Amino acid sequence: YTAVPGSKLATMYDGTKAIASQFASVIREDAAAYLHQAASISPEAIEDSKASMEASLGAVRSALDSQAGLTESQRDDINALVDRIIELSVKSASEGKSDLGALLLADEENGFKFVFGAFVADGSEVAAIAKEVAAKVENEPGAPEFKFDIGNYNGVTMHLVEADIPASQDEARRMFGDKLRVHIGTGKQSMYLAFGKDSDSLMKELIDSGKKKTSADRPVGQMRMTMMPMLKYAQSIESNDALAAMIDALTRSPDEGDMSIVAESIENGQKFSVDIGEGILQAIGAALQQTQQALPAGQF
Repeated sequence: YTAVPGSKLATMYDGTKAIASQFASVIREDAAAYLHQAASISPEAIEDSKASMEASLGAVRSALDSQAGLTESQRDDINALVDRIIELSVKSASEGKSDLGALLLADEENGFKFVFGAFVADGSEVAAIAKEVAAKVENEPGAPEFKFDIGNYNGVTMHLVEADIPASQDEARRMFGDKLRVHIGTGKQSMYLAFGKDSDSLMKELIDSGKKKTSADRPVGQMRMTMMPMLKYAQSIESNDALAAMIDALTRSPDEGDMSIVAESIENGQKFSVDIGEGILQAIGAALQQTQQALPAGQF
């Protein structure tokens, strides 16, 4: 779609161009899913972002006011926290760029792992917000354990959040063990988040890749998902007939259940391309057929 040439909207779009990225290494062929965006932000878009964030803040406050079970003190604490997050978001957008990447890997041998990285105007503020959250919840029953400033890797300060997984949560324990460990990294102008098996190593890979020069010759944003590795991993955690049927359908399909979305900058506008592979449709059909067969006669 395009805006009227010379209009404010056209100026905003023309200011959105692909830029070099710290997080482009998430674009991997072996990914179960990835998301990447690296684009410049025009001054006009920055102003619109500020207005949008302020409107969102008002909506959050209205929702909190109507939320039962929160004390006045708790509402004040949450509002103060949201204020800091919005302020950091506006400050980051005001730098004139957006740069982020997320990667999901999943297979039966190496398990499930997720990593996220993003540019922020002040990484130390991310750490300060996390420390404030930790201080507020430390006396709550079942609160996670926060460990701050436990190391430094290539200029990024490392933190860790650990939460016990109840013995009743069999599937979660098979995925993460008896504890869920969330790794957080804060750099001068970056933040990282990772969880899953050996996800701290994956986060370090993302940090290292950000130190290398990258080209801006790519779309301003892109996302890709492949169903097969996620289905196989889910089947290894808790098998069922519907998953087996979907895997079987994908094995015979021309693709492994691929879907992608690509955003590109064009004159006075943007172009979006959405590609849904045949495998996704076949896998959904197989799951529905399996569900129908599992139901008593006349109940589908």
